[in-house]
Amino acid sequence: MPFSTEEVVQGDIVNNILWPSATPRNVAERSYNYEIHQILGRKVLKIVGKYKIAAPRQKVWDALMDPNILAAAIPGAERCMEIVPGKFQVEIKLGIGIIRGRFSGTVETTDLNPPSSQRLIMIGEGTGGWIKGGGALMLRDMEGNTEIEVDGEALTGGVLARVGQRMIGNASKTMMGQFFKNLNREVTR
Repeated sequence: MPFSTEEVVQGDIVNNILWPSATPRNVAERSYNYEIHQILGRKVLKIVGKYKIAAPRQKVWDALMDPNILAAAIPGAERCMEIVPGKFQVEIKLGIGIIRGRFSGTVETTDLNPPSSQRLIMIGEGTGGWIKGGGALMLRDMEGNTEIEVDGEALTGGVLARVGQRMIGNASKTMMGQFFKNLNREVTR
């Protein structure tokens, strides 16, 4: 769900609200940042990050396409089933602040360029609202390891949108970090 720069009006950089020029946080082989933008009256969460996985790029690529590994890597995943090649049905038990519940939806991989890049499109909803998003994953060789660069955007609605984008931004940061930590564990077994 790309947006042109003309549509994007920068809100605040949530990573460091007092100094908008702050760099992303670097923690244990990963960096992560998110911003909130206004697009046509809706707040859009812009998510970027870099993660290091201790495995060769092809092995990481294969893991990202394996529903069993995805189910083990996605925080709170209760089910991850491939319904057609490259499209997964996912059920996640999740808690973000006061919102707790089950969310179901789909994750679809598109623009596949094995083993270098892919685009993910995610749509989900639950009792706490809905989320729609997309993002690019770029995989690079790095001294026998793989660096994954994430660049994505997400829209939320319902109670999720009302609890505040900062809370969702922090939750997405935590979940992405946990996902890549879990993925690293799965590919190094």
